[in-house]
Amino acid sequence: MSGAAAAAKTELQLIKIYFESTGLTQILEEEQIPIFNKNAYFLWAQIHAIWLTHLQGGFSANRMCYVDRSYVDINEESIEKVYLSVPGLKNIDTLVRLTMPMYFEFRNLVRIIQRYRIDHVEFMVLCHISFMNLVTSVLQLNKKQKIQLYNCHKKLLSDLHKYHTQHYLGEEAVRFGNMTLIIEAVHQASRFVKEQVALLSLSGYRTTVDKENRTATSDIPAYYKTGYWMPLMTIHQLSDLIAGSVSIVLNSILIYLIIMRTTRELRIYSRILIQNAVIDLVFTIITMITQAQIDFDKGVILMMMAGPFRHSPNPVAFHLINVWIIGLFSCVMFLPIPFIYRYFAVCKNYVLSRIQYLLLLFLAFMISFLYTCLHAWAFWPSGNESKFTYMIDHDFWKDSAGRLPVFVASDIKEGRIIILVSCTMMMGGTSYFLVILFNMLIYRKLAKMRGTMSSKTREVHRQLSNVLKWQALVPFVICVTPLTFVFVLCALGVRTAGKGIILTLLVTWIPVMNPLSAIIFVKQYRKVFTRTVIVKLICPGRFARDTATTQAGSSSVGPGPRSIFSRFRDSRIGVSADINSDAYVVSSTQQNFTRETLPSPA
Repeated sequence: MSGAAAAAKTELQLIKIYFESTGLTQILEEEQIPIFNKNAYFLWAQIHAIWLTHLQGGFSANRMCYVDRSYVDINEESIEKVYLSVPGLKNIDTLVRLTMPMYFEFRNLVRIIQRYRIDHVEFMVLCHISFMNLVTSVLQLNKKQKIQLYNCHKKLLSDLHKYHTQHYLGEEAVRFGNMTLIIEAVHQASRFVKEQVALLSLSGYRTTVDKENRTATSDIPAYYKTGYWMPLMTIHQLSDLIAGSVSIVLNSILIYLIIMRTTRELRIYSRILIQNAVIDLVFTIITMITQAQIDFDKGVILMMMAGPFRHSPNPVAFHLINVWIIGLFSCVMFLPIPFIYRYFAVCKNYVLSRIQYLLLLFLAFMISFLYTCLHAWAFWPSGNESKFTYMIDHDFWKDSAGRLPVFVASDIKEGRIIILVSCTMMMGGTSYFLVILFNMLIYRKLAKMRGTMSSKTREVHRQLSNVLKWQALVPFVICVTPLTFVFVLCALGVRTAGKGIILTLLVTWIPVMNPLSAIIFVKQYRKVFTRTVIVKLICPGRFARDTATTQAGSSSVGPGPRSIFSRFRDSRIGVSADINSDAYVVSSTQQNFTRETLPSPA
């Protein structure tokens, strides 16, 4: 680390300690502090240079001191030495001439301080008042903040009066009057400097760095300088594109396998497998269109899009984010349905009819829709989103024109977000409670019937259990648990900027993991891939075993889509053993569902 960088790092810590001791940071809100710090650092540097010049004499800037304790001299030669110490500046002589008036104001301030014999306590009061004026000039304060700032200003002047009474008895009025004159001189100098800076900008002058004189740090991308290890927007877009493409392929293959390759024993559960695949497909398409992202920081939750509609104005962007929310929440709320369906089939010897199954789907969708309405209420654009821009104010979020994505945000201090988070936890917990409850009931029932089921039937239930457990576990591990953890940290006011966006990357892979689990755990689906030429070359033993077992059990494969979607006209099953036997015949005469129980093979 260079000496200048080390000095700046140390000075930033001093600035932080100073503002905490003065109480200014307690008056400001969380989103106002970064804006204030950005402007306060320059004022701090100016005040520090003035005080160094007053104490050490000569002209002090950029940590450079010229010896002359009684006289402050400003000329082109001394200023040129200052700018020569900065590598890569062009047209230094022009810059010196344009900035000379600002340095003359600097000299006048130092001479006034010397003339009035300001001590260190009075100078600190002057600094504090200058920072108070900076707060009122760069920030929009509410009524409560204005009252707090006024009380702080009043207390500061009262303490200054006590100090004058204790140390300058008989001169209190004179020194207080001198302080008033100095404060007014500082205000005038500040206004003059702002005018000169505006004139400098209008003149077209810019300090540029020659390509041959670039420092080692000038080639570092902006996202490295902001603390991120890579451009998050780019990696987010690539992740959504790759995950979406893989998900569409896998879910399409899975739906084909369910329709054409499902065994007779597993055919009764085909609809729940198709349900999960269709939900994953819908969520994938929504994610690829919106590429929505969530970020958290100190009680603020921000949502935006990285997709093609990221610059759409509100409420268009707001409604697209809500569409993504309803898709994401459906992935959790639809989880208990396969377990409920399987519970009735295994434990109650009853297969839900189409209408009953559709009612379950409609109920889960309505819960997701109502939750999205609550989310819309919590994040409804209020027009003050600009105060949350600091969370995404990085170069990699901006387009070629420097525009940031349109976003919506909500602060936990407003109260609405607390209701939303509470409902999120409650509904998510209820969903997983039903999953665990029905899974336990199914497991107990299968354990009791284990002795009456053949090995083939037990294997079917084992495969189905693995698929459903995995599809319930994946959202819990990579979505529910991390987001809950970040929600808690956000509510506690912990800085978590960037963490939510990384978690959103994981959410996009849920529609990939779900079909992959079904293809891996269901033997009949897995064999379609293990019998390929690639597997034959890589693992010939596995290829030979799967080929042999497929030829032996080829008669148990379902006939096609019609038998899957038009099977259950009447949902009542006659005998408990029928649904768990490894052989049964289905007939659809007179639009009734009947079964003939065949004896299990010895």
